Amino acid sequence: KDLALVGFDDMPYAYGVDLPLTTVAQRRVEIGTQAGKVLLDKHAGSTGQHSIVVPTKLIIRESCGARAQALEVGL
Repeated sequence: KDLALVGFDDMPYAYGVDLPLTTVAQRRVEIGTQAGKVLLDKHAGSTGQHSIVVPTKLIIRESCGARAQALEVGL
């Protein structure tokens, strides 16, 4: 009750523990896809800079003091 805790990656065990973990979910497949595209571009000779932003989602659970029902906040 004296500590709020937030994790990252929304691993499967984040919800299954005694106090479900508030976390940030990433789009891992999209991150991998974008990384592959950058590699292919580099292999093809591209010298440009790559800046890619992949949105995340904040999933608020009980570890930060929230009630039992999870809230999802897309960023």
